[in-house]
Amino acid sequence: MSGTLYDMLVAHEVGHALFTPNIMDAIVQLAKDHGVDTAVAKDYVNVVEDARIERLIKAKFPGLRRDFIDSYKDLMERDLFGLSDTDINTLPLIDRLNLE
Repeated sequence: MSGTLYDMLVAHEVGHALFTPNIMDAIVQLAKDHGVDTAVAKDYVNVVEDARIERLIKAKFPGLRRDFIDSYKDLMERDLFGLSDTDINTLPLIDRLNLE
């Protein structure tokens, strides 16, 4: 693992520690209100929350921006997500949002 990737992963988790509230009750209520399984609601909230905390941690520590850019490029080049033979347009919406 490169130092850049390590820094990005640590920054992501620090972002959760600093900015993610306890939202499990809200996820359960969201699932109930929309008639979906709690796990499905949690998946969607998690994708949005990851994007939110990454935006906030990069705003708090602007030097991390390059680490995030380089790390996500590295992960895609290594096909970490196993998508090299997949038409991304065929993936479920939540997966396409997450990749974006």
